[in-house]
Amino acid sequence: MKLRINIVDSFDNSLARILEITHSKGSFETPTYAVSANYIDENILEGASLNGVVEIPVLISIKKLRRAINDIRFMERIENKIKRLINKTTKNSMIISLPLLEETKDIEPKISEPQELNMLTQYFAEISCHPEATVVCSPIFHKVPEQFYNHIINKFMETALSLNVYIAPSQPYAPRTTLNELVNIYRKWWKKEDKISRNLLCVDYNNSNAVSKYSFHNYVLTVKMLLEKEFEEPVAIYGVNVNYSRVKVKYEKISARDLFSYFIGLDVMGVNHKRIPLPSEVVERIKRKDETKSYKLLNRYEYMYVDIKDLLNKEIIANYKDHLKKILEKDEKIDDNIKKINMKIILEETDYLRKEIFKRSGAKHPLRYLEEKEGWKKDEYAANAVLKITKRYVEKTKTLDIYKT
Repeated sequence: MKLRINIVDSFDNSLARILEITHSKGSFETPTYAVSANYIDENILEGASLNGVVEIPVLISIKKLRRAINDIRFMERIENKIKRLINKTTKNSMIISLPLLEETKDIEPKISEPQELNMLTQYFAEISCHPEATVVCSPIFHKVPEQFYNHIINKFMETALSLNVYIAPSQPYAPRTTLNELVNIYRKWWKKEDKISRNLLCVDYNNSNAVSKYSFHNYVLTVKMLLEKEFEEPVAIYGVNVNYSRVKVKYEKISARDLFSYFIGLDVMGVNHKRIPLPSEVVERIKRKDETKSYKLLNRYEYMYVDIKDLLNKEIIANYKDHLKKILEKDEKIDDNIKKINMKIILEETDYLRKEIFKRSGAKHPLRYLEEKEGWKKDEYAANAVLKITKRYVEKTKTLDIYKT
């Protein structure tokens, strides 16, 4: 089934909006957070707390793909892992399969032979296109040479379409020339296939966010506007590999630029899966100081990420105190558990935005709401980026009445 996207509410002088996305199993409203299935549990991120959309990450390296096509046991392990993630989703959720092809630092890809590349990509597509997936994104990449992007995406889509799945075109984090070539590839597919989404873009923010990746996000919004004009329907942006900062351990407090992204065109946001090396000075700081100080918890009332120990005795995290104390006492999987709590807090904030802020009848205008936050006041770059992006694109955005059905 094709996705049907309607604008529920929007503003004349803001990019903030509420979309209703209807899929084969149900519907949900944005802004929201696509929780990665590997973080769903019975303690912090239970299925009932999710807002209708779940991400299934299919993360694999070229080295592992090579091994899988030659080792049936290894192949089974990969496929069983994906099945376990699917089984953690709720019945009516929109399940988005996110294929991420990566290469380890010490392994030279050596995939110049088209025959091998086709074989690897075909299997990559087959494991990504699980029958339960509502939408399968075309691949994004990490440390894979850009000259292979076009070939891999073309072959992936060819295989995926033969498996009768619905595909969302992706915008990898790449130079403009590569992105332009990919848009042209998608245009060719759109002309001959109706199983490729024209109203959902999967965008890789590369362990960052729409504010920090200002130029890249401007490009994404331009593509989005062109598609909306061409196909005469709203286009939703699903931001993947989103993070509030790449150097989170360097500062005591950091503004929540990931949350700012909802105000400049991001409709659905997903967790970061990319492992990007930290700067040497940050690594040294971790060695010198208490390691738990490097973990940040979201204060959604101020749009700031703050060191855990500075929040333990404050009411703003009353619902999570017991979880935090257990996490710190056991010293087990601290990073993953903090991520789960932050995802839960983001889901709470997006629920508030949908009900109170992104509605025309809401408590206040979205930008006024944002301007009251400490994160806005202390992050001049982010504030300027939001205002400039808003001013540039709000005039190009079609009015609510054109899309409303």
